[in-house]
Amino acid sequence: MSITIPTAEQVSYLRKFNVAAIYLIAVPGTAAVLIGSATHIVASSAKLVRRHEVLFRGGKPLEFVWCGWLDRDAAARVVFGVTRRHGGALLKLSVPAAVAEISGMAQRLGAFGWRIMTRP
Repeated sequence: MSITIPTAEQVSYLRKFNVAAIYLIAVPGTAAVLIGSATHIVASSAKLVRRHEVLFRGGKPLEFVWCGWLDRDAAARVVFGVTRRHGGALLKLSVPAAVAEISGMAQRLGAFGWRIMTRP
């Protein structure tokens, strides 16, 4: 699966309307994923990958496997809750398990109303 990354123009609209994404990046050669949240996914994911650069050697392009959009503060709270529970942004979970973890955390925190933007 992959998602469509917002253009620079779209990012400005997302910021204006206080919208952010919770996104998952596949870790090459594993069933694990990295989780992040941002309005500007490209900039955020670059920082996240730099923090975990040992996992992304070899120059393969990033594979964004899931994305959910919601209020920026809610997205940050959900990702904080998930990363705190798992000890960091590296989730040793499959994509469906990670999405279930995110959904469960969103429900516990009352962060509803997101739009899932994935496509095969």
